[in-house]
Amino acid sequence: FHVDNKLAGFAIINLLDESHITGAKNVIEMSEFFIMAAYQQKGYGAQAATQLFDKFRGDWEVFELEKNLRAQAFWRKVIGRYTNGNYREQLVARGVVQLFSNRQG
Repeated sequence: FHVDNKLAGFAIINLLDESHITGAKNVIEMSEFFIMAAYQQKGYGAQAATQLFDKFRGDWEVFELEKNLRAQAFWRKVIGRYTNGNYREQLVARGVVQLFSNRQG
């Protein structure tokens, strides 16, 4: 991601035939998501995530480690807004995963 032509972060998503987290078929997994400290808490992360969600339509899984409470709060807020609260959250080994579909829309 770029802000004012400067690198602000990156994301890696995987298009999976089968989720290694939930076993669901044909999912989009947010594998990595990083925003540099100088660009955090300014809305750039939420904007970047929303752009990715809009670009890749399907069944999403976003996983956070159980100890990463900051990431959990971020994703709950971003996904909650994006889906108008229409997502599920599931406790899994080593963390939590948010599940939602944006196939339509």
